[in-house]
Amino acid sequence: MLKKNNSTYCACGCGNTVKTPGCKFSPGHHRKGIHKKGAWIPCSYCGKVRWIFANDIKENNFCSRTCMYDFRRGKTLREKNPNWRGGKTIIAKRPAIYIPSHSRATREGYVYEHIVIAEKALGRSLKYFRHAHQNNEVVHHIDENKMNNANDNLLICESSYHKALHGRLRHAC
Repeated sequence: MLKKNNSTYCACGCGNTVKTPGCKFSPGHHRKGIHKKGAWIPCSYCGKVRWIFANDIKENNFCSRTCMYDFRRGKTLREKNPNWRGGKTIIAKRPAIYIPSHSRATREGYVYEHIVIAEKALGRSLKYFRHAHQNNEVVHHIDENKMNNANDNLLICESSYHKALHGRLRHAC
């Protein structure tokens, strides 16, 4: 702090005078001059460049909390997660496979395994018009075990026939 004609210069080195006698910095300059060392560093998630002081530079630098959370979530998705088992999971007590490009995939990108196996055996995709349409092609499990997706246990039929088949099986018991 230098004195000149009863006025004091700002400690950051900007050349402004300090009007309050007990303060080292001019208004709006609080401690900015002390942390002059730093660098322009890109955000680790979106790439937006921002100034980061030298003592705040880390391995991963973010421009916002949103970028930080998205980066952390992205590090643990699918193949990057240590618990990843090759894209197989159980949905509604049925095995499903991760195939996000499939036409019948869920929002998360999973398709029931019996649909994939039946389509591979047919050599084409199953006919699907809309939800609960009577002419949709569906896959029936002959032994009624949804986890058994062997080729000899799967029967491809129309939705209307499938409903009638289950009705007959219910009355036969």
